[in-house]
Amino acid sequence: DLYRVFKPLVMVLLIVFVLLRHSRVGGNPVPLRFTLLLLAALACCLAGDVFLMYPGYFIPGLVSFLVGHLFYIALF
Repeated sequence: DLYRVFKPLVMVLLIVFVLLRHSRVGGNPVPLRFTLLLLAALACCLAGDVFLMYPGYFIPGLVSFLVGHLFYIALF
């Protein structure tokens, strides 16, 4: 099922983009705290997406999104 490949792939690409943006040379450097909080939030949301693709993992998926949103709150 392609849905199970492409749904998490979007979040993986976002994580890669954030990592590449942080390691960028020159310009305005992104603070490490910002990058770490954003990576943690994206990783939790990736876990939530994966959990919700499988039956019986609704609660772990919900908790993953909750923790991810707590990271977003700390970030902003």
